[in-house]
Amino acid sequence: NFLIESLVPSAPIRVPLPKSYLEIMPKLVKFSLDHQWVAIQMTDTVIRLVLVNCLRDKQWTIDLSTLDPNAFDHQPEEVPSGAQTKKPNKKDTVGTIINIYFTDHGSTSQDFVLVTTKALLCYKCSIKRCTIILTHSSPHSGTATRSWWDDESRCCVVATQHKQKDRNNKLFLRSYFFPATKVTTTFTGKELPPPDKLPDFQTETGHVDKLHLVEVYGEPFML
Repeated sequence: NFLIESLVPSAPIRVPLPKSYLEIMPKLVKFSLDHQWVAIQMTDTVIRLVLVNCLRDKQWTIDLSTLDPNAFDHQPEEVPSGAQTKKPNKKDTVGTIINIYFTDHGSTSQDFVLVTTKALLCYKCSIKRCTIILTHSSPHSGTATRSWWDDESRCCVVATQHKQKDRNNKLFLRSYFFPATKVTTTFTGKELPPPDKLPDFQTETGHVDKLHLVEVYGEPFML
């Protein structure tokens, strides 16, 4: 079992994993805002998603090395057959993992946001249906190298670089704003629309480590 310390609830959570994963130190572990989901990044391409209330019943794997961004459900000690084989003749539109985030979807669901080198992927994690579904995919204009997140404004900023000679010293930043959960009542499908994208803005590549996404007077700013 893999032991995870959580602030809520206070007791540690023991997550059963396949034997092949137990010798791997996870690269990143994050809880959802309601502390019902745990995302465990095992490698640069593999994410395990666990629902706390059914630790030993079902888990999900997103394996980008297969070039398929969908989440496969399976028994905790297994690796799903659908996430073991690379899809033949399929273009790589997913890349490798940069960062992971959770945000509220509304009701008993959470949105899981996966930022990769090639796209921003959004998943709906439903406790009621016990499902994880890929809802939106937004490709980057270049190769993403970094991302920032602000919980209050539900804003994600992704930095990309381009191979063109006239752009190789520039960093392109794109902002994504996720709608507030209350808008779900205005859609017949009761699903959140894709995040709003703003046009890219540029800065020098050497400034990336100096950039911060902060909240100022209720609005997100890159400083």
